[in-house]
Amino acid sequence: MRSPQTCRVLLLAEGAYRAMLLVYPADHRCEYGPLMVQMFRDRCRDVRRQKGNRGLVRLWWRVLKDTLVTAVVEHLDELKERSRRMTKRQQTLVAVCALGPLVLWVGLFVINPAFTSRVLVNPLGWLIVMAVFLLLSLGYILQRGVLTHSSETSSMHLLMHRPALRAAFLLGTVVLLVLPAAALIIFGPAIVTLLTMTGQ
Repeated sequence: MRSPQTCRVLLLAEGAYRAMLLVYPADHRCEYGPLMVQMFRDRCRDVRRQKGNRGLVRLWWRVLKDTLVTAVVEHLDELKERSRRMTKRQQTLVAVCALGPLVLWVGLFVINPAFTSRVLVNPLGWLIVMAVFLLLSLGYILQRGVLTHSSETSSMHLLMHRPALRAAFLLGTVVLLVLPAAALIIFGPAIVTLLTMTGQ
């Protein structure tokens, strides 16, 4: 019979593993999640019995590496599958929304490199760069998700199959994510300069 401490350790490990599975795409989790948790639970129990806590640490190290690699592969496969379901027009729309502000950034750098490069030589500027990439990445992911929903029956999927709601959602991602990213690109050097001057 297992001790209460062993049960606690195994329950904590399983809970942490369930949380870690969130890095996989939702479809993959639905299909394979329960089996993966069961295999992990069995493996933890065996390793804990044979090698103790030190064995569990080694197991976790392998699981972390494997999870990161396979999660990236699964996300790339899902992106390829979704791309096949998108029309050329939809792919162009998403690409323009994601890459348009970056093209603007390059254009501004060509026009006035001294002013634009202030963002890259200041820690505050790097926060702006990270915010721009975060906003554009989030916009890209949401737009692709809306345009490539499969024919599932959840309320979100049913809503997104209505053209007016889908158009409103896409417009919302542009207004709330893409335009603020473009504004940070345009006004970022001025913001950095102003904050640097007030900080001195």
